[in-house]
Amino acid sequence: MPTEHHLFMDPLEADEYTLEVDFMHAWDKSLSEDYKVRVVLPEGATNIRLELPFQAHNGATISLDKYFGTLDFYGRPMILIDKPNAVHDICNGLMRVKYVFAPNSMLIEPV
Repeated sequence: MPTEHHLFMDPLEADEYTLEVDFMHAWDKSLSEDYKVRVVLPEGATNIRLELPFQAHNGATISLDKYFGTLDFYGRPMILIDKPNAVHDICNGLMRVKYVFAPNSMLIEPV
């Protein structure tokens, strides 16, 4: 997903980022019996904080895990949210993921 309209850098803290996306998809207002959201952050992201819409907290299971994709060495932090019986009209709202990520951690030191 393009992050141009969803990922913001804190103007006061250069390493602080906020990802804002809708908790539920907006193209279909429906009931989901077992709604799952997975957010994969960049490798090296720390101090991860999650803000869900108030209604989404009821009955939601939230866990932090590692995602290993192609060429991932340490694994990327991954937030897993499992919300049973999610109704769009009740659970709709912005989900915010705030984290610290040093941009220089993407640089590779020569050997």
